[in-house]
Amino acid sequence: MKQICILLLLSVCLLGRAQQIDSMLAIYKNQFQQEKLHLHLDKTVYNSGETIWMKAYLLAGKNPSRYSKTLFIDWYDDTGSLLKHTSQPVFDATARSQFEVPQNYKGQALHLKAYTKWMLNFDTSFIYSKTIKIYSKKNVSKPAATTVTSTLHFFPEGGDLINGLQSKLAYLATNALGKPIQFRGAIVNGKNELIDSIVPLHDGMGYLLLQPELQDNYTCNWIDELGNNYSTRLPVAKSNSSILSAQIIKDKIVYAVSRSASVTDNLKSLHLIATQHQQEIYNAALNLSNKKTVVASIPVDSLPTGIVQLTLFDNNWLPIAERIVFVNNNLHQFFPTITTVKKELGKRAKNSFEITVNDSLLSNMSVAITDASLAKDSSSHIISELLLTDDIKGYINNPAFYFLNNEDSTRNYLDLVMLTHGWRRYNWNNIVSLKKPNIINEKETDYLQIKGKVFSGGQASIKPNEVLSLILQSKDSSKQYLATQVKQNGTFELKQLIFYDTIKLFHQFNADKKLNDIGAVSFQNPISQTPLFKNIQLPKTSDADTIVFASNDSINQLIERLKKEAKNGLLKEVIVNSKVKTSKEILDDKYASSLFKGNNGFAFDVLNDETAKGSLDVFHYLQSQVPGLTISHSLEPGDTTALTWREGSPEIFLNEMPSDAYDIQHIQMTDIAYIKVFRPPFMGSSGAGASGAIVIYTRKPDDIKYNTASTLKSVLLFGYTAYKEFYQPDYFAPQLNSPVDTRTTLYWNPFVLTDKNSKTFKVDFYNSDVVKKFRIVIEGMNALGQLTHIEKVIDK
Repeated sequence: MKQICILLLLSVCLLGRAQQIDSMLAIYKNQFQQEKLHLHLDKTVYNSGETIWMKAYLLAGKNPSRYSKTLFIDWYDDTGSLLKHTSQPVFDATARSQFEVPQNYKGQALHLKAYTKWMLNFDTSFIYSKTIKIYSKKNVSKPAATTVTSTLHFFPEGGDLINGLQSKLAYLATNALGKPIQFRGAIVNGKNELIDSIVPLHDGMGYLLLQPELQDNYTCNWIDELGNNYSTRLPVAKSNSSILSAQIIKDKIVYAVSRSASVTDNLKSLHLIATQHQQEIYNAALNLSNKKTVVASIPVDSLPTGIVQLTLFDNNWLPIAERIVFVNNNLHQFFPTITTVKKELGKRAKNSFEITVNDSLLSNMSVAITDASLAKDSSSHIISELLLTDDIKGYINNPAFYFLNNEDSTRNYLDLVMLTHGWRRYNWNNIVSLKKPNIINEKETDYLQIKGKVFSGGQASIKPNEVLSLILQSKDSSKQYLATQVKQNGTFELKQLIFYDTIKLFHQFNADKKLNDIGAVSFQNPISQTPLFKNIQLPKTSDADTIVFASNDSINQLIERLKKEAKNGLLKEVIVNSKVKTSKEILDDKYASSLFKGNNGFAFDVLNDETAKGSLDVFHYLQSQVPGLTISHSLEPGDTTALTWREGSPEIFLNEMPSDAYDIQHIQMTDIAYIKVFRPPFMGSSGAGASGAIVIYTRKPDDIKYNTASTLKSVLLFGYTAYKEFYQPDYFAPQLNSPVDTRTTLYWNPFVLTDKNSKTFKVDFYNSDVVKKFRIVIEGMNALGQLTHIEKVIDK
């Protein structure tokens, strides 16, 4: 009876432990999802002086990330020294960025690390890194011969070889740069007897079945593709433990757990947990008291695409084996279509394409159209990075290959990747100990903030209702007016701000004027200017890829020749189409910036509109100008105007800062220069922007006489890194003596948006003088986290 009671108590304790671990996994899933990142670049190889255009996509688990509002990118030269630290706002889990390759840059590559603050809470080895090739004439020459050393690694399935138990032993052969190689080898035992012969099945990888014998050692004698001979010891087998094996058969993960004949009771009652995207999908208790092997299956037909991790625990919940498998039910993609409206490959000819997504979800895409004769690295893309390489430690050669098709051979090759690479996003010891991650950087709920403290200059305290007035002056002398309440302890805070580059911040106190003379204000800089690393250890790389650079050499020689002929006046007179800008386009160039540029909606030149001056306020003016915009004007004191457009309420911005109807309706029409109304979806929004946006711009100094009092105190603050718009010439009306057009990136748009109301996006661009065929690359992510990658070449 006593023994039965002890067993029942033990069972209850173990069940309670399992439930605690389940609860902890749920906490990790709901509160501590780790972010993954992909960068879409317009090209593969760049010249000195060119701009690298890029778009970042962030996933947390299987969904677009909601953890971060700022993306940081640190740029390094060929010595690993920091070149630049940049920052960009994140909108709907995406951000755009750019980098100017220095005109005098002599290196063969640039290196970047991209991250958010949330990523720094976890294993920093998962931080996104990329090497970008830089073209120079010296890179085209044949590199000097170097001595190459090859390496062969062995990886037991589940983690360990166990004496007396047959298991799968995977292997991976690479050179000193981590690239896969060809080889052939022979496995021998301690008596030098042949056990098996091995060769790579794919990209240096393969496997054999091995049942190690007690007190025997195994060695692989092998020869690499250069004829060099090596000898590599196999991992030493353990005694009296368990092994875990798994494979996908049809719509199930079939796994097997086997144990040695003589094991402690702790290894007779086991636990197996399967997780995907940090979510538990399977949990089983395995009883091996009266048998040595258990075989079971996990349905995976409804799982999203990605890595599934199986972890085997002993009876005390200590992890003893692990296996990862890749599930691909083809649920990870959406499929835009490209329709040619107008194709013309001639010099400076206009081309038009339409991109259509036939569903109602918000799809957020980036589009690059470049010279198809340039070298293009297609070995990775948004799908292979976010679903595979971002979750794997170690280099994977040509990861895009594993998403080309659904053939059994491709799936088997991908399983070799699972067997030969590590996955350690979980710290099981912490989870079993019921420890949460050590979070230093909390989830970001805001963009930039202006905050600080007022020192009252000897006064007892700050008076109630004190207001600090602020004027933000950017480099182009445009100004924004803000005000914030100062608490009696002297602190103040302004949230939800977005501004770029450096601003000059003027400030004064409204209630207690004496504070302007005797008080002092301390401001915190809104964004970190400190890089993650000032210097980095560079990844192992080969000499410049001569094939890649050689393919770019001919186009670069053509560009140089055309530039030389233009400089020497040898080119014939060229008629260039140019379009005279309208007053609205001039105002857009002058007032709008970053995500607020473009013509997706309506624009109003209030500066030159005489009818605007007679309007009661902005909303009365817009009501007669924007089809479908409904404005309810309240007559009650203190109530504000309500706006409805396209089944929702558009967001309101004043000088590109978030505002509201109450503030806007009190602005005099004579103070307004320009108004833009954006159709949904609008990417400049801090939310989803599903109902569009209204942006009001007040007049700049040269449009109205305005003086900032010279007595106002000021400080300099840093905002997000300045972003310049991608330049597209508009060849429309004849114009003589145009410079030669040598662009190889013809079109770049980081925010191509479609939704239920706007399923088609039109792309217009003009060819340059050097491009003979186009390459169109579309990448993107929709509201469900589904991804797309399309690559198409347009030629004759």
